[in-house]
Amino acid sequence: RAVAELARAGLRNPATVRVRGGTPAELRNEVAVVDASDKLAALVAVLEERRPAKSLVFLDTCAAVEFFGDAMQHLSLSFRVDALHGKMTNKRRTQTWRQFVAATETRCLLCTDVAARGLDAHDIDLVVQWDPPQKPETFVLRVGRTARAGRPGAALALLEDHEDAYPELLRLRGVALQSVEVPSLGDRADAFRAAIRSAAARDRALLERGTRAFTAHVKAYLEH
Repeated sequence: RAVAELARAGLRNPATVRVRGGTPAELRNEVAVVDASDKLAALVAVLEERRPAKSLVFLDTCAAVEFFGDAMQHLSLSFRVDALHGKMTNKRRTQTWRQFVAATETRCLLCTDVAARGLDAHDIDLVVQWDPPQKPETFVLRVGRTARAGRPGAALALLEDHEDAYPELLRLRGVALQSVEVPSLGDRADAFRAAIRSAAARDRALLERGTRAFTAHVKAYLEH
């Protein structure tokens, strides 16, 4: 509306161009159903099976990014994990993103929607949506971080059983999802939980980050 008012005030015979958003043809857009308590193990299993050189993992809050970024340092992983969110200082955020873009080793970047737009990288192989966004437009922005400049890419949304209506919501907006199964978790989910609990028992700061992450997630989900 503001653009229309500006056009009427300052332009003669203005023309309006409407562009319909969508996902690129090179994108493999997937969805998997996972219990909330198994999402961490599912994420690791997917990353270790597919071995993307660079992956973005979107969470719903800065507190969740901060917590899991720290917690995953206590797990034996075959890839490096970094964190990026809007409450970091601009200097730290810029440095983290530049290191991620320039990296030659396998990297996973946990992030909020601060990485969904405005930051440029053409070689991201996989986007994982740990938490589905409220708006379909945000979903498209997130998955648009991969399959860029003609390169193939994949995006995976992790949903819980009660979120089964979400793929239909996206389909009605013109975004189709293919159902897939995550790799077998075995006893890794329990092992990861035990490792993080043990680390939190030794590190008060990690324990408090987990509390903040849980509280922030519940608030975000209620608003969602």
